[in-house]
Amino acid sequence: MIAVEPLKRGYTVFAVVHGSQPKFTIPECVDDMNRAIRYIRTHAADFGIDPNRIGVTGASGGGTQAFILSAVDERVQVAAPVNMISSTMQGGCICENAPGLRLGAENMEIGALFAPKPLMLISASGDWTKLTPKVEYPFIRSIYELY
Repeated sequence: MIAVEPLKRGYTVFAVVHGSQPKFTIPECVDDMNRAIRYIRTHAADFGIDPNRIGVTGASGGGTQAFILSAVDERVQVAAPVNMISSTMQGGCICENAPGLRLGAENMEIGALFAPKPLMLISASGDWTKLTPKVEYPFIRSIYELY
């Protein structure tokens, strides 16, 4: 369902089943996603899509992958990391909270690196993203307002 609005706006949204922790490191997972974007862009004409309108999404560990990829890959044009950008918890398992992933930074700051491109923050009332409307969203919005 989270892909509906970006699709309405003409974006190509895809999900990548990447390797996961502990067998694969988060950088290896991000490499999987980079390869997926490269493949999709290479075959964009075959798929009938615009290779310059690519979005990413994911939940849990996939949400971590989505916001990290969004922060570092200029090809991503819209992102929707589900239930992941939190000021109070960085993740509940190793697929979300790999050692050394956030040295001197937290999820909100990494998510804000995507500015000024569209970023959909998804939260739930029963998990660590319950404060998103009052804490994380205003913080990230303050970065977007700089543009």
